[in-house]
Amino acid sequence: HLPAGRAQDWNQALMDLGALLCRPRQPVCDRCPAAAWCPGPLPVSPARTPSPFAGSRRQARGAVLRALLATPEATVPELVARTGLRPERVTGAVETLADDGMITKGAGRVRLAG
Repeated sequence: HLPAGRAQDWNQALMDLGALLCRPRQPVCDRCPAAAWCPGPLPVSPARTPSPFAGSRRQARGAVLRALLATPEATVPELVARTGLRPERVTGAVETLADDGMITKGAGRVRLAG
């Protein structure tokens, strides 16, 4: 039902309408020109709060990968020294990175995969 070549205008109009009237917490359905065919406001799920990065497994994995990018092969004690992380955090990061195929372990050394 869109006029030929006007899909962009329709899309922009719907975006503007949504921004003005379809607010997550206080929709203004009684003023909306689309109320006759709109299913109405849907429940809004709050945005997921990301987990803290400091002290996380992601932080440890990233630190190990950065250390291996600087020198593509190292022992776990060398990685502990380079990253400044506790040995158990480095060991855990090495294990999960190896499980994911991002690094390889062998002969007491850790290296980037590939």
